[in-house]
Amino acid sequence: RIKSFLARLDRMATPYGEKALLAWSLSQLDSLSKGREPLLVHLKRWHRAEIARMKSGAAARKMPFVDYWRFVTVEKYNKDLFRQIAALVYARTAIFSWSDTSTERLRATSARMHYFHMKRGSLNMVTDPLLKLGVELDKVLFSIEKNEGKGINSILPGKLRPLLAKKYYQAKYHDANFTLRLSYGVTANYKDSSTGKVYPWYTGLKGMLKKYTGKDPFDLPRTFYSTARKPYGGQFYDKIIKDVPLNYTTKLDTTGGNSGSPVLNGKGELIGLLFDGTPESILSDWFYRQDQRSICFDIRFSLYLAKAWKQADRLSKELGFAGTLIGDIQSPATKR
Repeated sequence: RIKSFLARLDRMATPYGEKALLAWSLSQLDSLSKGREPLLVHLKRWHRAEIARMKSGAAARKMPFVDYWRFVTVEKYNKDLFRQIAALVYARTAIFSWSDTSTERLRATSARMHYFHMKRGSLNMVTDPLLKLGVELDKVLFSIEKNEGKGINSILPGKLRPLLAKKYYQAKYHDANFTLRLSYGVTANYKDSSTGKVYPWYTGLKGMLKKYTGKDPFDLPRTFYSTARKPYGGQFYDKIIKDVPLNYTTKLDTTGGNSGSPVLNGKGELIGLLFDGTPESILSDWFYRQDQRSICFDIRFSLYLAKAWKQADRLSKELGFAGTLIGDIQSPATKR
């Protein structure tokens, strides 16, 4: 189970989130120990040495320090001491990938597996700063739990359990893996809660081509790219958006297990497949947020791929789309 988690770590966690959690944990430990925790004293000394080294590196390259900081840590400079420590530790570690490329993920996974298979006690000789910090921090937390936290741990559950049950307990929000889940919704624009930027409720082929770079993650098969660049006004072209529709966002209440779920219009016609959700929907396993959106794949794009790209005429005929007109398939839904 642990090996499986380590193999999937890059998909389940991000350096940004992990660094924020580490910085917060160190700040809490510093506050509780009033700055006297030996591990933190050592970390602060290490931090001063690293900052001096960073300033020397910036001067050698004739770069402003904040620019050199971004170059080394892959994030903006933050004045908070513990955010700086976390950034420096993660900048030196080998167990996290810094891009979504398969090569980088494989490298990071291999590094984690190497440490996982080391003999017991050998981790004390590891030079990776994140692992070294993890080992030492675990010792500190174990000591706190065994000593200062012993009395608290014996009292706290009895005090908190009734309060938590009364305030937070709710019936389980069923997922779509083992339960039949039916949801009604309409298409709607998406507003990014972190930036306030509003995105139209639909995307199309032209937008895909505009983002194309020829490199991961914005790469396309060469034959498809060649086909997609040709003018198209066939049966899967939407005259309203003036493009071949690709994806659309909806207010559907969806959750784990809904990937691949069919999307039907008011006539019961298959108009797409649900495949993802916006970041706001990460809490959809527990409750529904009005600003979350479910992302659906327009079935017309699938049919466009079959006919225009793959020339799958027999398959199209079997599906009932062999003619020159698409028939009664309309836009996914009426925007509200």
